[in-house]
Amino acid sequence: MYLSDITMQMMSMLFVLIIGLYFLMFVFSFYRRERRRTREADTRRYTFEICFTEMEKNGELFRGLDYITGENKDGILIILDVFEKLAAGVYSDVLSEEVVKLYYGACMQNFYANNRFILFEIRKKKDDAGLYANYERFMEEWDIRQKTLDSRRGK
Repeated sequence: MYLSDITMQMMSMLFVLIIGLYFLMFVFSFYRRERRRTREADTRRYTFEICFTEMEKNGELFRGLDYITGENKDGILIILDVFEKLAAGVYSDVLSEEVVKLYYGACMQNFYANNRFILFEIRKKKDDAGLYANYERFMEEWDIRQKTLDSRRGK
């Protein structure tokens, strides 16, 4: 059985149309992947710049972090404000969690461990249960992830 010329032309046009659609889908997926990659790189760069500026602005406080006690309330509040901003930025996907952890990781963990009860006192005095909640949640989740990884590694 032979196909007519019109049928052959229609089939060839359909074939070209299908190939064209596949090509467009490929180009679009490549474009989206590249756009996502550059957005992630921009977020990391922006996060680093924010961390660097905060460290420059409050460097003395962060260098003496181990010596901050309950008497230095202003220093504690400044550090809590910085850590709260960073945690809120991570949760809103404006800042990169990976960069924040690399830049401030040990500081954030040690400060939270040493001043957890002062944080509760500040909340009680200001009568605001949600004060610095993002920072606390960030530290608690990080602690849970760390314990899970340690248990999987057998530590």
